[in-house]
Amino acid sequence: MGIRIEDIDLGLILGNQYIIENIAQRRKKDRSKYFRGTFIQETDYFYVFRSRAKYCECFLKVDFAINNLTIKEYISKAS
Repeated sequence: MGIRIEDIDLGLILGNQYIIENIAQRRKKDRSKYFRGTFIQETDYFYVFRSRAKYCECFLKVDFAINNLTIKEYISKAS
């Protein structure tokens, strides 16, 4: 049995900032590629984030389920 989209729940909180990292990029010898943004919307298939530069980026839920992407909450050091 495969992955069911409706079973994928990362427990993200709207308005919180997260760092999304591409595992495939990290495996390469060059530096890590990541995206930092505020979680603004969840759809049936995607998580949507807005960067500080005000552009939006969406990520497939299934990419987190199969570990193509990792996500962690961003905690500001100036709290």
